Amino acid sequence: RLRGIPGKNVGGPSTDGMLANRNESTSLVDVARSLQTRVESELLRVEQMRHDAEELQATVQRDRASLEEEKRFFAAMNKESADIVRVNAGGKIFQTMRATLCQVQDSMLAKMFSGRWDESLKRDESGAVFLDVSPACFNVVLSYLRSRTFDPSAKFPDADVPSELRAEMQAFLKFMMLTEDEDDPELDGSLFTLARICGDFCGGRTWNHCNTDVHYNNKHFEDILRGVVPESTPEERCAIYCGVHWRRGTTVDPTIEVHFPTPRRVRGFKVMVARESGCRWRVLKDGLVLYSGNPFAYPGGQRLPDPKHNPRILRFHQEIVTEKLVIIIDDFQDNIGFYSVSFF
Repeated sequence: RLRGIPGKNVGGPSTDGMLANRNESTSLVDVARSLQTRVESELLRVEQMRHDAEELQATVQRDRASLEEEKRFFAAMNKESADIVRVNAGGKIFQTMRATLCQVQDSMLAKMFSGRWDESLKRDESGAVFLDVSPACFNVVLSYLRSRTFDPSAKFPDADVPSELRAEMQAFLKFMMLTEDEDDPELDGSLFTLARICGDFCGGRTWNHCNTDVHYNNKHFEDILRGVVPESTPEERCAIYCGVHWRRGTTVDPTIEVHFPTPRRVRGFKVMVARESGCRWRVLKDGLVLYSGNPFAYPGGQRLPDPKHNPRILRFHQEIVTEKLVIIIDDFQDNIGFYSVSFF
């Protein structure tokens, strides 16, 4: 048998066949790569669609929550609107919503018309609640309370009070606990001294900017709290900051203890805000919690439009007589800043 002839390829694959196989293999690799590219592209598209769907779902949930909140708000307004109160002020009948008369929380007027004392209130023959005050005075007060239903920061319109009624107006406002604390002569930062500070505080400006490299001694800290920092003080040393992003490992919550020179009656405090955020302030007397809440209204850090006029006025749960108070700040969501505290 012939097993082959030199130079000839007998019975084996031809060169053309091998080239064909190679081309076919290359073609399959290209197809596989193309398919892989398409698959990866589809996976990215699907992932983007999933992300878009999640965002859409979150938007729908937010819109639904906002709609429910609006429904509750208008339902509450309708309920309040139905509760109309008639007041006989010095012989003239006024009609308003109960909620309007309760605009100033913790005032005597709000307590009178809270609904708990309706049976005890003095009334005229028609059933209207009688207040022994000049109609002109009550008209100004009612106008002020109505303004607060739309703008809680509305100020009392002193210019609208006739000169001959100013003494009666001031007496009525004081009795009804409607006087604004900013005008209270007792609202004076010099009436206390700094007894103790602990926890992490740092310096900063009175406008939304802390400086973790600045730390105060007790004297400068006290000057800021009392609002007596000299005008020549550098901007970075005019406010007090504390929060979560720069704590130096201490486990002690930021704490301030102030002392009064003699026992004094205290109903609340005012703090001037440098930076707002979520946190909790607690004011205590010998362990008794007089106030617990967030005077810094926003859940995230907020830039303030006017750093010189951002007071938060807060009333204690009860009026007390004391020589010292302790302020504890905790539950931070971000850094917060303030630059003076005063008591009334």
